[in-house]
Amino acid sequence: MIIIYRLFLIFFSINAYSLEIIRDPIFENYFKNIQIKYNLPVANVYIVEHNEINAFVIDKSIYFTTGMLKNIKQEDVLKSIYFHEVGHIYHNHYNSKKLKLNSSKKNMIYNNLLSIGTAIFANNANIGIATNLSINQSILNTLSIDSIRYEIQADNFMLENINKNKINTSDLIKFFDDLPDINKFYKSHPLNKDRVISLKKYTHYKKNNNSIKFEWLKAKYGRNSNVKEFNNFFSSLDKGIININEAKLLKNMYYANYEIYKMGFIINDIEQIYVNLIKDNSNSYLKTEFYNMVIDNNITKYYEDIEKNKHNSELQGEYFFYFLYGKYYNIINKTDLSNFYFCQFYKMAGLKNKSNYYCNKYDIKSIPKIDNSYAIFK
Repeated sequence: MIIIYRLFLIFFSINAYSLEIIRDPIFENYFKNIQIKYNLPVANVYIVEHNEINAFVIDKSIYFTTGMLKNIKQEDVLKSIYFHEVGHIYHNHYNSKKLKLNSSKKNMIYNNLLSIGTAIFANNANIGIATNLSINQSILNTLSIDSIRYEIQADNFMLENINKNKINTSDLIKFFDDLPDINKFYKSHPLNKDRVISLKKYTHYKKNNNSIKFEWLKAKYGRNSNVKEFNNFFSSLDKGIININEAKLLKNMYYANYEIYKMGFIINDIEQIYVNLIKDNSNSYLKTEFYNMVIDNNITKYYEDIEKNKHNSELQGEYFFYFLYGKYYNIINKTDLSNFYFCQFYKMAGLKNKSNYYCNKYDIKSIPKIDNSYAIFK
């Protein structure tokens, strides 16, 4: 089963609008490897469940819609669009937009709505405000006259990286040709025909073949991989049928077994599957999944690792970090520490009754100084 976080946003019409953020450690680590390979600024990358063809930036995080993923057929197109979004982070456009929004009188109305209408489960406690300032691009574009300038700067960053890494742009040109200029998400962007003129300078580079991992992700989110067996694997999984042979082109079969496990099927060697995945994928969310499985099954040989990684800043940034350690300390009978971490989790979740229950059940003097420093609200 895919892990999903819901964002509930209330706009000026007071109609509820929801988006789903999909946490996929394989997808996230795929982009982490791209960052390393091309020496790009650090950014978290997530998937948003939405049919619109779009990608956007919130602070230092990049979001691709499922509609975008379904419409990208070549890996170089995905990389190029990723370069563009990283360009926004490189030029700090998010904070520039946020400052302009804060200086606008319209911001008073908008923030009042957000304060009563928004709940978000995400990577850290600060992302709630950040998301709500950025998720509705049409509002931001109205408030910021610099939007097109920002897009041109991001395009230039993309072109620099396309040229530096000798990426063929023929498929990217076709992608932009197929996008209508009147698309509401692109009103603040340069016209696609203008982008195409710039991209034609790089059509002479040799085309790269899609990687097997890209084809796997394409099958997972679009069922349109060039590897038909991958499409068949996920289509069968949708119907509750395990057809592991369809994934045999994967170098590491534990990727397929992981997807089977996530769909709710029992996998006998799930411990080893997670161990192998973590070796291949340096992803903090994957570790929270693994540690949760370890705690639920009381696999004590990993408890030392759980204790040690409590001080890992990436792991601390995960939303379920506090809940995870509440469970861990509960199972090893460190009640005060367990209540402390559950207290922090439910405070962050905004569940007052739950947080009060746990916050009143531990003695602050018994909480080590290092743990107390992780308290969200001091």
